[in-house]
Amino acid sequence: MTKNLLTTFFIISILFTGCIKKPENNKLPLTKKVLEKTVLRALNGNKSANDSLSNLIDYSLPLEPNYSEFFIDSSLINNSKVIFTVLMTFENPIYNRFAVYNTNLDLELIDKSLNGRIYKEQLFLSGTNFIKLTEDFLSKDIFKLTRISLYKADTASVDLVFRTFSKLIDRRRIYSQDITEINNDSIVTKLNSTIRTSIRNKTDKFIYSSFNKKYVSEDNLFYDFVTDFINKAKVNIKLPIITDRKSTFASVGITEDLIIDRNDPKVKLPSGFTISLSNTWNRIDNFMIRSHILKGKEGTRFLNNVIGSTISIIKLDELENVTEYCKYPFITETKGQANIRATERMVYGKTFYQLFEFTGEGQTYLMIMDGSKYTYKKYENLYKEIINSFRIIKQV
Repeated sequence: MTKNLLTTFFIISILFTGCIKKPENNKLPLTKKVLEKTVLRALNGNKSANDSLSNLIDYSLPLEPNYSEFFIDSSLINNSKVIFTVLMTFENPIYNRFAVYNTNLDLELIDKSLNGRIYKEQLFLSGTNFIKLTEDFLSKDIFKLTRISLYKADTASVDLVFRTFSKLIDRRRIYSQDITEINNDSIVTKLNSTIRTSIRNKTDKFIYSSFNKKYVSEDNLFYDFVTDFINKAKVNIKLPIITDRKSTFASVGITEDLIIDRNDPKVKLPSGFTISLSNTWNRIDNFMIRSHILKGKEGTRFLNNVIGSTISIIKLDELENVTEYCKYPFITETKGQANIRATERMVYGKTFYQLFEFTGEGQTYLMIMDGSKYTYKKYENLYKEIINSFRIIKQV
């Protein structure tokens, strides 16, 4: 897997790890094959599949069905409980997922804070079942980091109980932390480095807290050493860094300040038109629209990752003509509050697209609609309703 976007361990501060319980249900027992099909459907925008997986996929981001690695395993816990683990990695780590389900497809745990190349192991230590994940990734383009996570699995729950850095490589200098002892009460680690440092030949001890369900160290020596080392390093960074929500959206090509929260009373939406859309559509204003037209122009884009469709709307300037944007003839025309003309529906690769011209109140708007050619028939009536809902607002 490429490392182009795996440039920071700081992603852990903005993404989340958690345990979620759902009410018991009457679903048939789960199998690896059924789970695999359900995950793949969710990856491709099937909302019902994603709902059944307790929102494994984040539909607020553009869909990304092209995973780098995808593994599903099952394990027997204490000879009485079967769990299924899902591990997916992507070129962009914001899509990475590790999840654990029981045989009723109830979510036991989901972790969205994983980076780089990931390795999974099953461990049975001191009578306890653990799942171990090891991540290898870059920070600030040049520092190679390794991080380990331990998830404790029993008949009651699956919990992330331990997470720490285990290695930092700076050119030929290596700094490391190895687990030397682990039991239900504590984890002991040994720190070392290939050069003389404050951590060389030190030990650290993490005590298990039944209240927090985590192994915690009062000193956390290696974590503090690594974060201090990275923060102080002066490096000319070229690769994208994900540090917060804004940089998360930027990594998938969306500037956060362009995303409109329609429930925020302080937000003033651009005037000029109205359109009826459900809350599954995300609105982005001042977006540079270029797809399927002859020249780019700022406008409004609506994205729906559930059905895999976008609607882009451009207001033409007073002296502009629609032929400056479209080389295809407008073959159908509908009279109404706004006169509507439309091109043929065209197919390009796996998508369809169609252009619509709306004229009224002395204004002209161009709508570009595109989506999956495979699902057009399924959503044809929805597309028609959206087109018919478009209204031009008289400017005063």
